[in-house]
Amino acid sequence: MVDDDREFRRSLVKIFHKAGFDIHVAADGNHAAALLNRTHYDLLVLDLKIPGKSGQELLREAKMKTRDTEIEHMLSAPEKNDTTSRTRTIPLPAKSA
Repeated sequence: MVDDDREFRRSLVKIFHKAGFDIHVAADGNHAAALLNRTHYDLLVLDLKIPGKSGQELLREAKMKTRDTEIEHMLSAPEKNDTTSRTRTIPLPAKSA
């Protein structure tokens, strides 16, 4: 799980641990990239706007490393003080054959 918001990370860690998952946590894209180079993950929870490498860059790297990884959903939520945007699903590129 990669997110630069400490409280959000703590909340998700509690939820995933309670559900029986082992979870690795990174606060920035560079730390997450190092984790991706060492470990195969069944699930990635990525913030798009993080220090260092972006969530989109990490997603591309993960797809290159493990081509069998399925990307099911990608969501974007508004910034904390943004009253004009809404949570939305980001379209993903079509699967290559």
